[in-house]
Amino acid sequence: MEPNSISSTELLNMFYQMGYIGDSSLLSKFRKPNLPPIWNRLFTLLFKSFSECVAGSDSVSKFFCTIIYGLYHVMNLDYGSILWTQLIQSTSYSTRNTEISCARFWSIVVK
Repeated sequence: MEPNSISSTELLNMFYQMGYIGDSSLLSKFRKPNLPPIWNRLFTLLFKSFSECVAGSDSVSKFFCTIIYGLYHVMNLDYGSILWTQLIQSTSYSTRNTEISCARFWSIVVK
Protein backbone atom coordinates (compact mmCIF):
# COMPACT_ATOMS: atom_id res chain seq x y z
CA MET A 1 0.00 0.00 0.00
CA GLU A 2 1.22 3.49 -0.84
CA PRO A 3 1.88 5.56 2.34
CA ASN A 4 0.46 8.74 0.76
CA SER A 5 -2.91 7.03 0.18
CA ILE A 6 -3.72 7.10 3.92
CA SER A 7 -5.83 10.16 4.70
CA SER A 8 -5.75 12.29 7.85
CA THR A 9 -9.31 11.15 8.60
CA GLU A 10 -8.19 7.51 8.60
CA LEU A 11 -5.34 8.41 10.94
CA LEU A 12 -7.70 10.20 13.34
CA ASN A 13 -10.11 7.25 13.26
CA MET A 14 -7.22 4.95 14.16
CA PHE A 15 -6.40 7.05 17.23
CA TYR A 16 -10.03 6.84 18.37
CA GLN A 17 -9.97 3.05 17.84
CA MET A 18 -6.88 2.94 20.08
CA GLY A 19 -8.91 4.65 22.82
CA TYR A 20 -7.88 8.28 22.27
CA ILE A 21 -9.74 10.61 24.62
CA GLY A 22 -10.10 14.22 23.62
CA ASP A 23 -10.97 16.50 20.75
CA SER A 24 -8.91 15.79 17.72
CA SER A 25 -10.71 17.18 14.71
CA LEU A 26 -7.33 17.86 13.08
CA LEU A 27 -4.13 15.87 13.15
CA SER A 28 -2.34 18.97 14.42
CA LYS A 29 -4.53 18.91 17.57
CA PHE A 30 -3.38 15.41 18.50
CA ARG A 31 -1.91 15.12 22.02
CA LYS A 32 -0.04 12.01 23.09
CA PRO A 33 -1.15 12.10 26.76
CA ASN A 34 -4.73 11.44 25.59
CA LEU A 35 -3.77 7.95 24.42
CA PRO A 36 -4.20 4.92 26.71
CA PRO A 37 -0.99 4.11 28.67
CA ILE A 38 0.20 1.20 26.50
CA TRP A 39 -0.18 3.18 23.27
CA ASN A 40 1.34 6.24 24.91
CA ARG A 41 4.49 4.26 25.81
CA LEU A 42 4.78 2.68 22.36
CA PHE A 43 4.19 6.05 20.73
CA THR A 44 6.94 7.64 22.86
CA LEU A 45 9.39 4.83 22.13
CA LEU A 46 8.83 5.00 18.38
CA PHE A 47 8.81 8.79 18.31
CA LYS A 48 12.15 9.01 20.13
CA SER A 49 13.62 6.39 17.78
CA PHE A 50 12.42 7.91 14.52
CA SER A 51 12.28 11.62 15.22
CA GLU A 52 15.03 14.17 14.88
CA CYS A 53 13.53 16.15 17.78
CA VAL A 54 15.23 15.93 21.14
CA ALA A 55 12.36 17.08 23.36
CA GLY A 56 8.61 17.20 23.06
CA SER A 57 6.62 14.45 21.42
CA ASP A 58 3.12 15.88 21.15
CA SER A 59 3.26 17.34 17.66
CA VAL A 60 3.63 14.61 15.09
CA SER A 61 4.03 14.53 11.35
CA LYS A 62 1.73 12.67 9.00
CA PHE A 63 4.67 10.43 8.09
CA PHE A 64 5.07 9.33 11.70
CA CYS A 65 1.33 8.74 12.06
CA THR A 66 1.44 6.64 8.89
CA ILE A 67 4.04 4.38 10.51
CA ILE A 68 1.80 3.98 13.58
CA TYR A 69 -1.18 3.33 11.26
CA GLY A 70 0.69 0.57 9.44
CA LEU A 71 1.77 -1.08 12.68
CA TYR A 72 -1.71 -0.83 14.23
CA HIS A 73 -3.46 -2.32 11.19
CA VAL A 74 -0.62 -4.77 10.42
CA MET A 75 -0.23 -3.38 6.91
CA ASN A 76 2.51 -3.99 4.41
CA LEU A 77 3.75 -0.41 3.93
CA ASP A 78 7.04 0.74 2.49
CA TYR A 79 8.44 1.81 5.88
CA GLY A 80 11.87 2.52 4.41
CA SER A 81 10.37 5.03 2.00
CA ILE A 82 8.47 6.74 4.81
CA LEU A 83 11.57 7.00 7.02
CA TRP A 84 13.76 8.17 4.17
CA THR A 85 11.25 10.86 3.17
CA GLN A 86 11.03 12.05 6.78
CA LEU A 87 14.82 12.17 7.04
CA ILE A 88 15.16 14.15 3.79
CA GLN A 89 12.40 16.59 4.78
CA SER A 90 13.87 17.16 8.22
CA THR A 91 17.20 18.17 6.74
CA SER A 92 15.91 19.97 3.61
CA TYR A 93 13.18 22.19 5.04
CA SER A 94 14.82 23.17 8.30
CA THR A 95 15.33 26.87 8.95
CA ARG A 96 18.34 26.12 11.10
CA ASN A 97 21.27 23.78 10.77
CA THR A 98 20.15 20.33 11.78
CA GLU A 99 22.69 17.87 13.04
CA ILE A 100 21.85 14.22 13.37
CA SER A 101 24.21 12.08 15.39
CA CYS A 102 25.79 9.14 13.63
CA ALA A 103 24.03 6.69 15.95
CA ARG A 104 20.62 8.27 15.31
CA PHE A 105 21.23 8.29 11.55
CA TRP A 106 22.13 4.59 11.49
CA SER A 107 19.21 3.67 13.75
CA ILE A 108 16.91 5.34 11.20
CA VAL A 109 18.61 3.68 8.22
CA VAL A 110 18.75 0.20 9.75
CA LYS A 111 15.16 0.19 10.95
